[in-house]
Amino acid sequence: MYKFLEIEIKPETAFGTPLKGDTIFGHFMWQIVYEPSLIKTSLEEVVFSYEKEPFAVFSSACYKNEEGWYFKRPSLPQHFFEKEEGDCFKTLSTRKEQKKKKFIKVDKDLKIVIKEYNLVNLANVSKTHRRVRNSISRVSFTTGENFAPYEVEEVWFYEDVRLSVFCLYLEEVIEAEAIVKAFERIGKVGFGKDASLGLGKFKVMGITDLEIPKLEKYVYTLSPCLPDEKEVKDGWFLPFIRFWK
Repeated sequence: MYKFLEIEIKPETAFGTPLKGDTIFGHFMWQIVYEPSLIKTSLEEVVFSYEKEPFAVFSSACYKNEEGWYFKRPSLPQHFFEKEEGDCFKTLSTRKEQKKKKFIKVDKDLKIVIKEYNLVNLANVSKTHRRVRNSISRVSFTTGENFAPYEVEEVWFYEDVRLSVFCLYLEEVIEAEAIVKAFERIGKVGFGKDASLGLGKFKVMGITDLEIPKLEKYVYTLSPCLPDEKEVKDGWFLPFIRFWK
């Protein structure tokens, strides 16, 4: 039987990698590799059966406050959010202001209402810094003759920011306590790029059991996905590229 869980976390350092659902899943699987007792079956079995019956699916992290959650704005054309009326100048001015709003507010029932008044532009949640680095030779431990500094981006969250990660999990395979244990370890070690330099650390603030949202005609994905073209019609999306090592 599937259950639905919210994991609330508090960032404690800068992050070099976005908290996307597929990357979170990768970190989570490594925790199972380190401690197979987190699951009630074997690692091989959950891997081979994942395509037909995934034992755990994670969302990307979203912002949270006492009013609800703030998801990334759906990748839809502007006319989905409001009916544009009036003269051309007014329409273009309004459209420009609406494009600045990068998030959509979602109430506690997790129902997304595609309306203009639900779009928001969150301020004071994070800021991006660029840090200059240079490659070091593993032989000489110096920059060598090819001194070529480069910039990397780090995202810092403000002190009072809380993030939520949603998890749909199969209780016959894994318990909520095991999921929390894995997240606590990830938070201590660090998430993503440059964790060895102190980035990506967070603290688990608590978990909440939620009801699984009812399946509707229209759906909004909470993390990166590869939809089946036979099951999806009229899909809108914003692609991004994964650079594998």
